[in-house]
Amino acid sequence: MLTSRHPRTTAAAILAAVMLAGCKSEQPKTSSDSIAPTPAPAAAPAEAPAAGAAAVAAATPNPAPPPAPASKSGMKAAAAGAGAAAASSVAPSSAPAAMAVAPPGAAPASTGLKPASLTVRARNDSVMAPSTVTAGLTTITLANAGPGISHIQLLKLEPGKTAGDLQMTMKQNQKMPRWAFFASGPDAAMPGTQTSATVDLPAGNYAIVSMKVFPEHAPYIETGMLRTLTVTPTSAAQPTMPTPDLTITANEYSLALSGPVTAGTHTFQVHMAGQEAHEVVLFKLGMGKSFGDFKTWMEGFEGPGPAIVVGGVAGTEPGLDVQFTSTINPGTYVLGSFLVHGADKQLDARRGMLITFTVP
Repeated sequence: MLTSRHPRTTAAAILAAVMLAGCKSEQPKTSSDSIAPTPAPAAAPAEAPAAGAAAVAAATPNPAPPPAPASKSGMKAAAAGAGAAAASSVAPSSAPAAMAVAPPGAAPASTGLKPASLTVRARNDSVMAPSTVTAGLTTITLANAGPGISHIQLLKLEPGKTAGDLQMTMKQNQKMPRWAFFASGPDAAMPGTQTSATVDLPAGNYAIVSMKVFPEHAPYIETGMLRTLTVTPTSAAQPTMPTPDLTITANEYSLALSGPVTAGTHTFQVHMAGQEAHEVVLFKLGMGKSFGDFKTWMEGFEGPGPAIVVGGVAGTEPGLDVQFTSTINPGTYVLGSFLVHGADKQLDARRGMLITFTVP
């Protein structure tokens, strides 16, 4: 596992466990050709951190819910300070002055504009994505065309740093560099499905990565699993963040929903209210599975998991707000963060960032 001042995930390690579950046979198949990015309208600048947690997924032989629709998320102005590292002690991150975060509150009046769109196509051994996008509110869609679960993490790099620098540093030092910051993203998608998150992207250099993380060695980025993304500045009118149906507040170390979750398609706003980066992954438990089964499986992530991923956001720096949209069907759900913090290398979920709810 990597060590660094930043949280790093064993989430990818969990992904590995998920791949053993054979959920791919249960997922609705979506041709990669049928997943096309929508034209991107002008978006607005903002500042964001970057980096690293791998999507935590659980596989179970139960019918998968329909793919989550494009999520609407808006990283409100980024607090960066904490970069990322997959399994390590983490010091609270401090937001640079240039990344001042607007306090959560009433959404600004809508401009009637839609977020820009960015589609990332992933397979088990490759990630494909555009090389540029305009700064501002952007809906990032992860389209999984492979036979196994896929995840991505968007990282914002300090000026002068490149995706190649990131890969080399991780290979040499076995940890996420301090100049890479969690910039969120849609986290994970089951085979043949797609998930989305809407994020406010400041201009700058980014890396889109799908890391390999396993308990027995440090996370690494394979060739083909990393793409460079340049976010270019714009002076065009800016879209505003959609009004969410529910808010998920992430803190050290807790998750809280603003209200009960009902059946239907809902937009969730994720607010990072603490001093550390976290992720939020939404699972739907399989038929006959319980929250206790999930917690037991989480002790070692061995064998098929009792749930599937139906939405969420990847590692996100403190102070940011992002959104995702998911279709909620009757059943039992689990929300959790699977980044690792502290010298004892404990998952956020094991520290208390794991909750459940049932939708009748």
